[in-house]
Amino acid sequence: MAAGELSRVTAIEPQKGRAGRVSVFVDGAFAVGLREDVAAALGLRVGQAITEEELQAAAAAETRRRALDSALRLLGYRGRSRVEMRQRLLRKGYDEAIVDEAVQWLEEHGLLDDAQFSQAWVEARSQAQPMGRGRLAWELRAKGVERETVSEALEPRDDETELRLALQVGRQKIERARDKDPAIVRNQVAAALQRRGFSWSVTRRVLAQLLETELDDD
Repeated sequence: MAAGELSRVTAIEPQKGRAGRVSVFVDGAFAVGLREDVAAALGLRVGQAITEEELQAAAAAETRRRALDSALRLLGYRGRSRVEMRQRLLRKGYDEAIVDEAVQWLEEHGLLDDAQFSQAWVEARSQAQPMGRGRLAWELRAKGVERETVSEALEPRDDETELRLALQVGRQKIERARDKDPAIVRNQVAAALQRRGFSWSVTRRVLAQLLETELDDD
């Protein structure tokens, strides 16, 4: 079909083995496969006059719908940052313009929000295992979250909460190293706290509080 040339939709048939999808035939030949809701939204019907440009627009609408479905499936597994979502959709082979449309739709409908994602990430990671502010900030920045948004998500985490969580890590480490030399235990506790992203000031308080009491009690 040449650009601008009119043809006609001769059939719209359900696809075998693919529920919810239809095949659109133009002038007796297969033209494009679409989701039923996409075909309905486009108002496609048998006997309708259609141009090559309109067929291309139908195919683009189908691609946009598939990209959005992919995004929704990803969100069904866990929340995503905006950058994460863009990267995943691009890796699936969608054009950048299609990806941007999908991301914008998700943001407009409250399904993609870096502030909410960051807050949920901090809560979930803290429940799974105690983590310091430094580690949480690094993880969120690695997911493309803006520095200011990361700071806002970590703002409720006060110093006493950091110390409480760090003490949990320290106690667990000491419990597993009861028979070791105190100097080795001190180094292991400090290293564990640093890996978990606790600041050196918090680490020093934990070392002073736990190693001056629990090891001395043996």
